[in-house]
Amino acid sequence: MTYSLKPPLSYSAISRRAPARLLARPVNWQLVGMIASTALCAVASGLGAVAAIVSPMVFDARGSVLNPLAWLAFLLVISFWAVCLLGPYLSWVLWARGQTQRAWALMATPLAWGVLTLAVLQFLPAK
Repeated sequence: MTYSLKPPLSYSAISRRAPARLLARPVNWQLVGMIASTALCAVASGLGAVAAIVSPMVFDARGSVLNPLAWLAFLLVISFWAVCLLGPYLSWVLWARGQTQRAWALMATPLAWGVLTLAVLQFLPAK
């Protein structure tokens, strides 16, 4: 039986392979941002669900039932968790259709909703 000292892959074949830097795909930072924003919205929806449970407390102060800002704050807090779930879902639908600007606008909707909710809550009277 004869043995060969030739390597199993010739040196010419090794030199023809593409370098590793050409095989690596660039990172899609928009996709990474969408995933991170979706995770953040999922956490915010959990916090929004807890806030929705305690939202009737906006009517604790005397005369708050007749206060339109209290009703606005109540409706904003009640619907925050739903906005945190629907915003990313619709954003991913638009992302799949190639409408990235509208997708990012919808992804920012829970943030704007939360800021509006906190702004309205600042104007409610204390007990």
